[in-house]
Amino acid sequence: MFIVHSFCGVAMTDILRGSPVAEGIDSFLRSRIAGKGITLVAVVSTDDPSMMSYLRSKTKKASSLGISFREIHLPEDIDTDGFISCIEKLNADPEVSSIIVEEPVPRGVDFSYIRGVISPLKDVDCVSYDNLGRLFSGSPRFVPATVLAVLKILDYYRIPVSGREVLVVGRSLTVGKPLASMLSIRGGDLGDATVTLAHSKSRNLNILLSRADVVISAVGKPHLVTGEHIKEGSVVIDVGTNYVDGRLTGDVDTESVVGKASAVTPVPGGVGVVTSSAIFLNAYYSYCLLSGGSDGFRAEDKPF
Repeated sequence: MFIVHSFCGVAMTDILRGSPVAEGIDSFLRSRIAGKGITLVAVVSTDDPSMMSYLRSKTKKASSLGISFREIHLPEDIDTDGFISCIEKLNADPEVSSIIVEEPVPRGVDFSYIRGVISPLKDVDCVSYDNLGRLFSGSPRFVPATVLAVLKILDYYRIPVSGREVLVVGRSLTVGKPLASMLSIRGGDLGDATVTLAHSKSRNLNILLSRADVVISAVGKPHLVTGEHIKEGSVVIDVGTNYVDGRLTGDVDTESVVGKASAVTPVPGGVGVVTSSAIFLNAYYSYCLLSGGSDGFRAEDKPF
């Protein structure tokens, strides 16, 4: 059970940093993947500077772990058929153990078709219909990397959600919906939560915030969550990524939350740090599935 500290009647807020969680994942991977020839391929169709920076950090992380990370850059004017052709080649390539499609994709590409084509066994960010269906039915093969990062943070800091009210703000298929499903369906400390899924059309968001034991915001709106409206002693997980005046910030007004929440993840330095490691944890899992199938996969190796 998470402990709320107090000093002179004022709550002391713990900062849930991502670095020790990520270090634990990285240590696990280094002990398991040496010499295995794991290759993760990122399909990229934008030259946005922030994406290029993100890819450089992935390359550095992969190198430190002993995983081969390759990039395939597609032109921004590519159409759906051309994108599908690239994915099909990667599906068939025995040297490629996992695939991730970096979003956004070009306007001329219908991502719904990509979901239907990417190999479920190589789909490490859980975008395929097969993998999403398994997740929402309670038997996930993969969990999206950001969702996995949130679960790993909750587990590391021993924050149970069973029986508690959890508010997930944001309904994307990459974070909000799968995270809400995982927290409500699974058993144990990281499941059996009473989950409310809020979004941009939700009315009375402040009322929902005021009663939630755990708030997880993944909207991309700076200062959406403030200390004024959250419940005393609640846990706040900030998944938001925003740039304000050139600085990275989350969805949470951290300064106003500190002193009222029992714990909060920082941005930067929180969920994003763990997400980078979670991607490669999924890549390792994909390699294991392709090598021996889920029946031969050791329970202790499963990332969730």
